[in-house]
Amino acid sequence: MDTASVRVKVLKDYKLIIANTMTPNGDNINDYFWIGMIEHYPNNEVFVFNRYGQMIFNGKNYDNKNVYWDGTYQGNKVPDGAYYYVIKFTDSNVIFKGSINVISSN
Repeated sequence: MDTASVRVKVLKDYKLIIANTMTPNGDNINDYFWIGMIEHYPNNEVFVFNRYGQMIFNGKNYDNKNVYWDGTYQGNKVPDGAYYYVIKFTDSNVIFKGSINVISSN
C-alpha cells in the first residue's frame, strides 16, 4: 500500500459576461446593467461614468440582485447614450473597462 497527496490550486479566471445595452423602461427586460457571472467574484467594485467622466454609479459587491445599476443617477433616469464602466476586483489587480448603451423607449 502507498499514499500520495496532490495540491490543487484554483485560479480565478474572471470570465464575465458583460451586457453592452440596457433598456430601463420598466418592462423587466434589460432594465439594469447585467454582469453575468459576477456573483462568483464578490470582492468587486463597479463604477459607471457619463461621457463627461462624472461618476454616476458606484457599487461594491455588485451581484445583479441587491447591488446593480438601474440606469438612474440621483433618482432620475439618465439620458439615452453611451456610459462607461470600470469593474475592479479588490482581491486582485484584474480590471474590466468598456461601455454600456442606455436606450429608453418611453
